[in-house]
Amino acid sequence: MQHIPQLINSFGHALFEGVVAEIVTNIQVDQEVAIGAVLPAMALVAQAQTDFEFPDKRTVPSSLFSLVEAMSGRGKSGAARIACGPITLFQEELNEDFGELNLEHEGDVAIWKGFGRDLSRQLSAALKDGDPTADIEKALKKHVRAKPVSPTKINILYENSNSPALLEGIDQRYCSAGIFSSEAITTMKTGVFSDFGMLNSIWSGDGWGSDRVSTGHVRLPDARLSMMAMFQPAVAKDFQRRKGELARGSGFLARALVFRDKSQAGDQFVTDHEKSWARSKKYEQHMLSMLREGWKASRLDSFRMARARLNPEAKRRWTHYKNGTVMMVRPGGIYSNAEDHAAKLAEQVGRIATVLHFCEGFTDDIRLETVECAIAIVDMCSKNFMDLFVPLPQELADAIILNEYLNKHRCKPMPIRIRERTWYRQRCPDEIRTDKRYYRALELLGDHGVVVEFYDDKGTCWVDIFPGGHWPLPFLPKL
Repeated sequence: MQHIPQLINSFGHALFEGVVAEIVTNIQVDQEVAIGAVLPAMALVAQAQTDFEFPDKRTVPSSLFSLVEAMSGRGKSGAARIACGPITLFQEELNEDFGELNLEHEGDVAIWKGFGRDLSRQLSAALKDGDPTADIEKALKKHVRAKPVSPTKINILYENSNSPALLEGIDQRYCSAGIFSSEAITTMKTGVFSDFGMLNSIWSGDGWGSDRVSTGHVRLPDARLSMMAMFQPAVAKDFQRRKGELARGSGFLARALVFRDKSQAGDQFVTDHEKSWARSKKYEQHMLSMLREGWKASRLDSFRMARARLNPEAKRRWTHYKNGTVMMVRPGGIYSNAEDHAAKLAEQVGRIATVLHFCEGFTDDIRLETVECAIAIVDMCSKNFMDLFVPLPQELADAIILNEYLNKHRCKPMPIRIRERTWYRQRCPDEIRTDKRYYRALELLGDHGVVVEFYDDKGTCWVDIFPGGHWPLPFLPKL
């Protein structure tokens, strides 16, 4: 089982590092699954009270969208349960408050109906006796307008929701909610994953509104939404097939942090040592306290969203990182085919840094160490994004497949160094066996010095798979 990397575990974020470490150790999940669960949960707490301020004074929410890919049985549910524990407890408190308000409302309605019946009887009697009814009618109309308003059930935690339900459940003053699912197969097929425009708008801080028969006119200019969707690789492939182009083209995927389970089957060993949950308990208590404080603050007319700023050192590092991602968009750069993704990386760093800074209880400006930790996480997620959503050009992918096939021959106990070119074409993987794809892939391997093609005096083409005697030859990273 992997341990928390030094870049993430060395900058003094005790709350974050502690709960992630316990999830990894006690539940035996991959570090990325743990981080992908904890960060958006912390973001839901932070987004209700603080935004990230760019060096140019613009602000954006500290909300985070987390997509976590992991096989079944790799601890997704356990990680999500610990990460979302304080949010679940706070939602239960809100539900209890709603229950009490609803009982009080039922009493108010009963009293209101009683007064209405009395006024109706007075009106009937006056009409029967021929007495003036103007005052009674006026009182009855006033009474109708005074009908007690039903309390609104406030939801901050959703597992699967569509846009109208989300708008109806978010409080008009505490405009913060989260969608968290450890098995997001339904969410990714329907629900909010059918409304990328709404998700993008709220993530960017533009709010959201709707005019529907069910909800009427609803406008939430300060809405904040964080998300954690955990899914298996098969669900991810199905999502890409059905909605991948729209999700990428709309900009939704560029706004997501992508985490992937890197553990291997057989890594999850059980020990007889007593497990400590002290740091997870501290995380739960601290996050629950901050949720209560944020809720109480939102009730005040004087409430204003705080702004998390970078200190001078952190600002220089953030600016250097931002400029670096801009350079990598150029032709031949890492992000030449992912400009949409690259454009959001520095902002993601700022958001994560804001979440860590706020939830750790730091009171100064965001520190360099926090930015470095955020960069380590964003770079990790960026690699996952590129692997999942930015496929290599066909000819390059074919060359990698062909080289992996050749490596099987190179690694045999007594490998044959030189064979006819047609021999490999007849036996290589089916998808690259056509003349055009096979010969272009072989040409690319030759351009990189991985193979050498030559002809004999009869015009037969041969392939040397050990040019220079190197073996095995990696060529390029695996797909």
